[in-house]
Amino acid sequence: MTSAGTVLYLTNQSAYPPHSGGQMREWQFLSRLGDRYDIHFLAITPHYDRDVRTVDALLGHCASATFFEAAPGPGDEPDLPDRVLQYRCDRVADHISRFLATHSVDFIHVEGYFLMRHVPDTPGTPILLLAENIEYALDRARQEVVGAEPVAWTRTREVEQAAWRRADLCGTVSVDDAAVLRHDLPTARIRWLPSGCDHISADDPLAAESAGLVPPTPRGRTVTYVGNSTWGPSRDAALYLLGEVWPQVLAEVPDARLLVAGSGQDPDGLGLTAVDPSVHLLGVVPSLAPVLAATDVFVCPNRFGGGVKAKILEALHAGCAVVSTSFGAQGVGPVVQEALLTGDSTDELVFGIVRLLRDGTLLDKQRSLVRDAIHTLPTWDEATDRMHRAWTEMRTPAAG
Repeated sequence: MTSAGTVLYLTNQSAYPPHSGGQMREWQFLSRLGDRYDIHFLAITPHYDRDVRTVDALLGHCASATFFEAAPGPGDEPDLPDRVLQYRCDRVADHISRFLATHSVDFIHVEGYFLMRHVPDTPGTPILLLAENIEYALDRARQEVVGAEPVAWTRTREVEQAAWRRADLCGTVSVDDAAVLRHDLPTARIRWLPSGCDHISADDPLAAESAGLVPPTPRGRTVTYVGNSTWGPSRDAALYLLGEVWPQVLAEVPDARLLVAGSGQDPDGLGLTAVDPSVHLLGVVPSLAPVLAATDVFVCPNRFGGGVKAKILEALHAGCAVVSTSFGAQGVGPVVQEALLTGDSTDELVFGIVRLLRDGTLLDKQRSLVRDAIHTLPTWDEATDRMHRAWTEMRTPAAG
């Protein structure tokens, strides 16, 4: 098959195995577009020893796979946002310059503003910058919750907007973020590049393996949270759920059970010495299908964050009733938001969860609303088609 183009794809970790929402999104696109494009995968990763072991999996879909180990720290620029400093690596810019000089690259795809400083100014090589979140909005919300930090969110905004200006095309995962970007930078070329929601199914070959990891739970009494605890908003959400929300739920519904799944969702990863016996920290499971099948109420208690939460998409596609904060429900669209119970205070979250656990009729109603709403969410085929169109657009003269 003739290649549709050559892409230098810059990201911040291996896309495989797809344990986090970001990894899932990238893996779906790479595995679906790899037979159409020559994709040269390049990652600056804080998980170097882990990620280099995934090269063979990546080469099943990419023309090459290269990893550099991140060297976090302020260096000579202590006023940069932490997200930028996490991915310092002095060798990457030279590597990219040499690569562009020796390969015919149609465009560079960059996963996150915080990696743009590694991309040299190379005339004739356009850049697509994908914003999974509006990071300055995330920093602003986090600082409102946890207090002031050494680098103010306004500095993040300054650096992030400078990265957007450098890009020939900006992509966002949510329409809400596209609106923010368009407001901040009216001249930017912006495309909505969403995630799909249909990657989990009951006949997943890994589902049987995962089923044995899900403990028996009372029917009508199971609450689930899924998140990657190495990602700040998800870690905060897990600790907030365990420390403030769940004890109040348990006081109202003593036989309720809580399943918590995802990377780092274990006592060591969360920095906990013990949890209540009603809580089951599952960590990484090969497939979420049996976890979601056992779920009566899915909760997304994020107090800050952005983009579209993969965990919400997965729960909705599985037909779960969902209780979420407004941050957790961002980007899913008005039809889907109407199918959720939302609240931003601890009392509101507890009230929503307890109502659903106590009222089977309401639980069935919410599930029915979810089933009616999920048709408005894109499938991975639709999401891939959008990304393909954006990549095709990058090869046109207007992108240069």
